[in-house]
Amino acid sequence: VARNQPARAFPGKFHRIDISDLDNLDLALEQLFNEEGAITGGCFFQRLRPDSGDLEAEIRTSVIASKKIVEKSLEHLDAEFDHPFTFVSSVNSKFVSRGVSLGYHISKASIDVLVKFFAVHYGDLNARFNTVNPSTFVKPENQKRYNEHFSKDRKSTRLNSSHQIIS
Repeated sequence: VARNQPARAFPGKFHRIDISDLDNLDLALEQLFNEEGAITGGCFFQRLRPDSGDLEAEIRTSVIASKKIVEKSLEHLDAEFDHPFTFVSSVNSKFVSRGVSLGYHISKASIDVLVKFFAVHYGDLNARFNTVNPSTFVKPENQKRYNEHFSKDRKSTRLNSSHQIIS
């Protein structure tokens, strides 16, 4: 619910756009805004998959595409509302994990800084920017893989089951 606004049902929609194709991203966004009209905000769940270790591709997909999407979105804001923009980042924006590429770490740290930059520069447009930095949770179906991957003396304290977090 937007700050200082009456509660209302969120009629959110999901749109899939190939953000790795920066040459056509502006066109895809214009088509989206022409179809949907003004927006109230957005959530960003982007990630280069599979994690190829390609540093430039990771930065293009996570950082440069996010910047373009936000700046284009700001041209199409619904003046009636505050505009929350939320980015899913990662605990790897602040810590380094084995088995995760350099590009992933750099792109997630860059998202955190980009969101702070947006908050300072676009806050006067009633745009609010936040990141969510989830940790790593070991699901029961992945427990064996993690036990094999991490030796007992190197097991990361950031790897927890949901039961350990709740209790």
